Amino acid sequence: MLDFIKIKKYKRFENLEIKNLKKINLITGANNIGKTSLLEVLSFSILKDSDSIVINLHNLIKRRDPEISLRNNNFIEYIRTNYHYFEFESNISKVAFKSPDSIEYLFEVYIENRVKKYNELIKVDISEIKENNFAFIVDNKGSVIVLKEWYKFVQKREDEELINENIKKFDFNIEKFKIIGNEPSVKLKNRQYIPISELGEGLKRFIFMLIAFYKVGKGGYIFIDEIENGIWYKNYNLLWENIFYLSKIFDVQLFITTHSKELIQSFLKVSKKYSEEVSLIELIEKNNKVDFIMFDKNTLEIELDNNFEVRGW
Repeated sequence: MLDFIKIKKYKRFENLEIKNLKKINLITGANNIGKTSLLEVLSFSILKDSDSIVINLHNLIKRRDPEISLRNNNFIEYIRTNYHYFEFESNISKVAFKSPDSIEYLFEVYIENRVKKYNELIKVDISEIKENNFAFIVDNKGSVIVLKEWYKFVQKREDEELINENIKKFDFNIEKFKIIGNEPSVKLKNRQYIPISELGEGLKRFIFMLIAFYKVGKGGYIFIDEIENGIWYKNYNLLWENIFYLSKIFDVQLFITTHSKELIQSFLKVSKKYSEEVSLIELIEKNNKVDFIMFDKNTLEIELDNNFEVRGW
């Protein structure tokens, strides 16, 4: 499990160290404070291979802005400008990324005492990296192609019924989820199967979050940005029940961002039913730098009971 992270020179993080990370970590804070950036660094910090670092960087840039390659003729120059240098250390790996002023090579990656120089950007999907035990869920518009691929891991474990039971709870009008040909589909009451793309994005996102555990497997990691996107507030308890249950079954560590007070309250309520250690990390501005406050179950309950602000709202 990822226990701590030290960050230097990544986005707004000049020098930040977070200790005592838990099994399930909820991250909150004001807009533009760096919640997504923290998720990104955490996803880097579990990687031990330099190629994986480069691929992850390329993919996270595309996730942030899918049109970036259309506006920037020189994608490498964009990386040199915005990711000139950063480093981080965790109990799993120690990495530094540097884009030199020299034209002899594009950038170099230091991992522990090893260094590798790159003359080109590796452009493959994150699923092709050597360390493929994590999933990064960004918004509510996940690819149906990826959904189909991830669902194969559910089928291998023959857990389709568990997924179907929870989908029914999410939307009582749905009877079953199935992959028909190349199309993820659902059967509505008294109707035939229809493509999932015909329904709201919230359902697709909910399914993504469930099957992510099957995709990453035992001892993996899941990163979810703004988990409440597309999810009706009355389904928050259902969502957390599944996350806590599947995290225990698969021994998966989670890092999740949110803006929602209702979701934080639901997080605390459901966490009391489980023995899993949890934390809420609130990113704050302190002396013109990004700092944080960490809450456990007890301190978070006190904060919420006293109506204190714990999400930057």
